[in-house]
Amino acid sequence: LSDDYIVTTDDFESLALGIRRALVERDQPQYSRRSIADLCRYHFDVTECREILMNMFENAIKADQNFVQPLNRDFADLLRELKHLCVKGDEELTLAKIEAALEVWEHNSENKAQLQLLKGQILLKRGDIETSLGCFEQCTVDQSVQREAYIGLGRIAYSTSSYDEALSFYRKALAIKPNDSEAMAGLGFVYRKSGMADEAVYWLSKSLAVDASHPSFLLSLTQACLEAEDIPAAIESLEQLHATTGDKASLVMALGQLYYKQGDFKKGRLMVDQAMEIANQGNLQISGKLSLSGGS
Repeated sequence: LSDDYIVTTDDFESLALGIRRALVERDQPQYSRRSIADLCRYHFDVTECREILMNMFENAIKADQNFVQPLNRDFADLLRELKHLCVKGDEELTLAKIEAALEVWEHNSENKAQLQLLKGQILLKRGDIETSLGCFEQCTVDQSVQREAYIGLGRIAYSTSSYDEALSFYRKALAIKPNDSEAMAGLGFVYRKSGMADEAVYWLSKSLAVDASHPSFLLSLTQACLEAEDIPAAIESLEQLHATTGDKASLVMALGQLYYKQGDFKKGRLMVDQAMEIANQGNLQISGKLSLSGGS
């Protein structure tokens, strides 16, 4: 604790808030009003300090809920609330609460970065590229959200057709967390958009091998496989995924089309029929055009 906190014996409010600011700046986890009171009593050797401080805190909280900043454990509750609001689609209220929270947590760099990240993600979803870009750029300096920030910047670069930049950002995210499903899928999206279908198949396959729960990743993979020049490699990627995820109509349909393009018409027809049966059972519609001619 700094010796700068020189207070009179009856100025416990300044003392407590000064210590609290020091703890926030040092990012001490899950401290409480009681622990602050104990610190005051220990550091200044005032025997009655704890009781006075506890009373002061209780009265202050009743009179003004904003007198004492939220504790670290309160931030987890706040973040859950904000994410719940996002799921509900109440973006305006979420953004308003984020702005208010940014003022409260201005001295806690990690919490502030998480708020900025969420703000950037919401704004990007709404199409506010410029403001979301600023949010993600601020987040790249904080290690706790650095990976997510690079993924956000990658998405912005992809949406503005800055494909080289997008690849760079996704690679930076992957360097922070190897085998990151989002970063690998991002690389796959960029390669496919750049007309490099074989590279897209490679990265999308790796992404789905880590996490096969994203329907958009699977759809992009099947489309990339149908565009790929290396048909055997594309078939191998989908067969491996088929073995782990089971029968999915779009995946089986893509395999059928690939076998047909490879010249294995019997197996191609069998898998296409199987895909149609799976789709009918699940009342699904398979996107894409089916070509059963000998040409590609």
